[in-house]
Amino acid sequence: MQGEIAIYNGPGAYIYDIKKALKLLKVPFDVIDKKGIKEKLNNYKILIVPGGATEKYVSSLSKDDFYERIRSFVFNGGKYIGICAGAYLAPKECIGLKKGRRIKLKGLSIINVKSIREHKRRRPGKLRKIKFRKHPLVRGYSQELEIWYHNGPGFISGKGVEVAAVYENGLAAIVSSKYGKGKVILFGPHPEGDFKKKINPVKLGTLYLIKNAIDY
Repeated sequence: MQGEIAIYNGPGAYIYDIKKALKLLKVPFDVIDKKGIKEKLNNYKILIVPGGATEKYVSSLSKDDFYERIRSFVFNGGKYIGICAGAYLAPKECIGLKKGRRIKLKGLSIINVKSIREHKRRRPGKLRKIKFRKHPLVRGYSQELEIWYHNGPGFISGKGVEVAAVYENGLAAIVSSKYGKGKVILFGPHPEGDFKKKINPVKLGTLYLIKNAIDY
């Protein structure tokens, strides 16, 4: 799979955990920055936008045609995998935080979901239960498990959106949809865990959710 997967590493991105997770899965990847979005994105099949700071993503990518380049990449057959902040970025309306208050920002408009930010202020992460539905994204999983969660979105799905897992409160946790010829896959929680906090996705059993998303 060499050369097929790009992880975005620009302002706001935190890539340590997703890089380590892909190495555990023995899945090759490249890391690209904003210049890579402009010049190299179409060389890949999958773009992973990891967790990080949603507001920095928006302020950095919503100008100079970066949004349009990502939309075009997906529309023409690419796959967008957004995790936490990367998931917040994907709908038309992106919910960020400013001084602890929710703010509405311009998103990518590549999936028909409404993102719900459940906490007004940033809080330490925690384990949170999700329940699975029958879907290829959760192949090999049954019923429910605990997954690392750090203020990611819950989703209200619109037309054309498939729900693969839900939180305990009924909000969608993992969703997917088509966008043109491509696919959009969003994780509200973190299947890659948090290695610095010793949240190991292998022990949790969440690591192969990432592999399912890559293969889907």
